[in-house]
Amino acid sequence: ILRDVSTVDTSREVLGERVALPFGIAPTGFTRMMQAEGEIAGATAAAAAGIPFALSTMGTTSIEDVAAAAPGGRHWFQLYMWKDRDRSMALVDRAAKAGYDTLLVTVDVPVAGARLRDVRNGMTIPPTLSPRTVANAIPRPAWWFNFLTTEPLAYGPSRNPWNLDHSTGGSSGGSAAAVAAGIVAVGHANDGGGSIRIPASECGLVGLKPTRGRVSAGPDSGESWAGATIDGAVTRSVRDAAAVLDAVAGYEPGDLYVAPALQRPLADEVGVPPGRLRIGVLSGVAMGGAVDAECIAGVEQAARLLEGLGHHVEVSAPAALADPEFPRRYLTVIAACTLNDLNELESILGRPAGEDDLEPDNLLFAEMGRSISAADYLAAVHGQHLWVRDMLRWWHPEGEGHPHGFDLLVTPVIATPPPPIGYLAGPEGGRRVGELLLFTAQFNVTGQPAVSLPLHRTPDGLPVGVQLVAAHGREDVLVRVAAQLEAAAPWPSIAPA
Repeated sequence: ILRDVSTVDTSREVLGERVALPFGIAPTGFTRMMQAEGEIAGATAAAAAGIPFALSTMGTTSIEDVAAAAPGGRHWFQLYMWKDRDRSMALVDRAAKAGYDTLLVTVDVPVAGARLRDVRNGMTIPPTLSPRTVANAIPRPAWWFNFLTTEPLAYGPSRNPWNLDHSTGGSSGGSAAAVAAGIVAVGHANDGGGSIRIPASECGLVGLKPTRGRVSAGPDSGESWAGATIDGAVTRSVRDAAAVLDAVAGYEPGDLYVAPALQRPLADEVGVPPGRLRIGVLSGVAMGGAVDAECIAGVEQAARLLEGLGHHVEVSAPAALADPEFPRRYLTVIAACTLNDLNELESILGRPAGEDDLEPDNLLFAEMGRSISAADYLAAVHGQHLWVRDMLRWWHPEGEGHPHGFDLLVTPVIATPPPPIGYLAGPEGGRRVGELLLFTAQFNVTGQPAVSLPLHRTPDGLPVGVQLVAAHGREDVLVRVAAQLEAAAPWPSIAPA
């Protein structure tokens, strides 16, 4: 179609007359989540074909970037109305200034061609046009991304004790804020993509994600997100992190995964010399320009500390870490599992759940899940399984003549210091999440233990964590080295009042 749109007949009979309907490109929400460059590519292709491109408020590319990528094309702006009228009008103004010539206002649409309840505004689909439905739609739709931060619409943002204008990270940001502020000594956290390590990084804490199967998911669950999630804690010291994991670890009958047994309690590993380890560091060049200089500085500082402690440190990382297919497979699993969770919630409630019950990002993932078939889900999981084997070869080389594998990998936790409140929430939140979530979710899928240590500070005092990743089942190595780093470069335990 894009090669010769002149042959496409889009006309329809309306009130006895043939009317040519407009023809353009508008990527689906699921496509936007999977492909970071999808909207730029779509706008460029549409301009080359001489047809319009529609950018939605759900998009992951900014209004200005799309206009700049295809300066000779026609651009339409599709507005999903927000609860905040000023925010909606600000987006419309930006589109007008960027040269968008048509405004499309979306109130209610079918989901995947099915007559399903529209989670954007709580109305049935297809909508019944009436004064009541229009009045109901205008104030209610909201799309808000709340994935790497803790800024729920229900209760407002959790604020970072080191600077109240900045995020705590997420999704365990409330726990991290309470621990960093000295309200409690330790806080529960769970991690499906970084939600122990990211809040620890942003709040200046220790965040130890255990090996898959180290902590039971029972009794109410066998696994979540195809085994990517696990429970743990955020703490102020390595000793506390080890002690909490000792307390909660263990197999329960019926568990799908079993972590390799540890030789002794992890708390006893604190202060044990780790020996001379082979440690790979993800270099600043490999991280690219998308990673903030402060995060690169934190990794480089950690590398110098480790080298000074007698370890062999070299620039190296698993090639599979940057697999471009990883985000698609990972989000496919999350979306399918979120829809299943929503269905279970609705069976408990005995009614459909909507935005009065759940945060909009959960509803968005559930809607994405409706477009995923069982075959799509199984293909994504199978792809993850093959990818995990590629990843783990860096720690466990195969075949004759290979040198000893690496003991640890050092990376940033996320790609920036703690972002300002609001940066990850709003119409561009999805795109920004994709830019920041580069180093943590991979190790949820591999099931390896990883820890965030508060080894760096920005010039204005914001914490920046550094991630250490060990081989499967080797929390003992992580604790020994983390305690070694803590002794060599102590960090403040509580944020200043």
